[in-house]
Amino acid sequence: MNLNYTRYISHIDNKFDISKPLWFQERWTLKFKNCNKTIGGLYYLVYSDTNHGGRVNKNECLKEPLTNRYLYSNGCVKDSVNDKSKYVLLSKEYGVTKVDVSCYRGSGLGYISFGYDGKVYSYLGTNPKEITTPCKINLYDKHNNMATIIIEPKTGYIYKN
Repeated sequence: MNLNYTRYISHIDNKFDISKPLWFQERWTLKFKNCNKTIGGLYYLVYSDTNHGGRVNKNECLKEPLTNRYLYSNGCVKDSVNDKSKYVLLSKEYGVTKVDVSCYRGSGLGYISFGYDGKVYSYLGTNPKEITTPCKINLYDKHNNMATIIIEPKTGYIYKN
């Protein structure tokens, strides 16, 4: 998963702009999503909501540094353009069947956003929510085996449990 890369990019790409009231929605974010129902599975995106539309466009997503492919999927649907990373497809590539983000309380599977100052957010909306306790991302396989990634508040330090 590109969580550390997302954190790194947020440190070098400060999104603060006083002329934009909702500038914080442009923070770099890793978001978990369900694939289309006909396909099934899970994936993630890494993006900055530059148009403040709430819907992620491919051109708002980061590209992997080595392959130059977007950390994006359009519902896990295969298309003719081969410019998206296969590694965002959590179910297909890694067998992940469930994701639980402990610090996320909104609708959907969850997301993590990083500020340039090291702070971590579990909600951006119109009133950003900074995490104050370690956030656990639990990834499960079909046998209910679990892997846990922990993100520390204030610094955004990331490690496996």
